[in-house]
Amino acid sequence: MADRTSASITIGGTLPRSLLPDLAALVQAEGLSTEWDGEPFSLAMFCEGVPLELMAHEVAWGRFEQLESWCVEHGLPFARWSGVEGRRVTPSHPANGVPSASCSPARARCSPMLPTRMIIS
Repeated sequence: MADRTSASITIGGTLPRSLLPDLAALVQAEGLSTEWDGEPFSLAMFCEGVPLELMAHEVAWGRFEQLESWCVEHGLPFARWSGVEGRRVTPSHPANGVPSASCSPARARCSPMLPTRMIIS
């Protein structure tokens, strides 16, 4: 049985418009929202030019494995926070998905590896 905890993920980078429905389907399958205890994600909630911030409670192991793998496959940088990781942010390198650092949320905001915007091309 998986440990479950609250978790969030911030996704940035440049995404071809043709992949936006695939991203939305993955986000919806994970049961993510743009607010804690908010409505399930829909494409109407997507705002271009800012990072996509998503969250949920009761996330298995505090990870979004399918969504994170998809982001790595498409070169989208992301940072994940979860209660399992002791309130740490794990930024992912966009080329290989390997965590580039683990740091406190306060320090992480200054890191150039964190997603800063989402652009649709």
